[in-house]
Amino acid sequence: MEDQKVVLLSVVGMSPAVVTETIWALHKEEPELVPDEVKLYTTRKAWENATKALLNRDNGPSVWDELQQKIGKEMILKKHIFEDQQGGELEDIITDNDQELVADQLLKGVREYKNPQQEVCRVGASLAGGRKSMSALMYAVMSLAAEADDIITHVLADEQASACRNFFFPEQECQ
Repeated sequence: MEDQKVVLLSVVGMSPAVVTETIWALHKEEPELVPDEVKLYTTRKAWENATKALLNRDNGPSVWDELQQKIGKEMILKKHIFEDQQGGELEDIITDNDQELVADQLLKGVREYKNPQQEVCRVGASLAGGRKSMSALMYAVMSLAAEADDIITHVLADEQASACRNFFFPEQECQ
């Protein structure tokens, strides 16, 4: 299973640091489980926020670039912005209908990676970001569609890190 592709699916709200913190924690696991691909499930507004926070290169390397350099691995970053019934991007997840749409899209996403016609991969799901309902739905979807070697993760930053808006992972240059 060493050669198996590892994919991290992460629900993300307005605090994108949960993604980098999760990857850092997986990097520190024994054995290490750094993903080859990271797919963020989020709303339009949260994706704009994540893009600014993780991918901005105005003052040198982006947080995403620095993370990859520190852990010694390039990772493909993908996004899935939740869609409304008309195919537009969801601004936020508020109504019962929004919750159902999110659940369906998360289940479809996990099944895409666990499809026997696709490349075999191990899926990790991060529950740390977004609204509590997003985390609950991701957990439910993983319970339905994941396999025995797939994992569910949740990270908690200590109080100091949580209070710092520039904290994305330990050992980053600028915090």
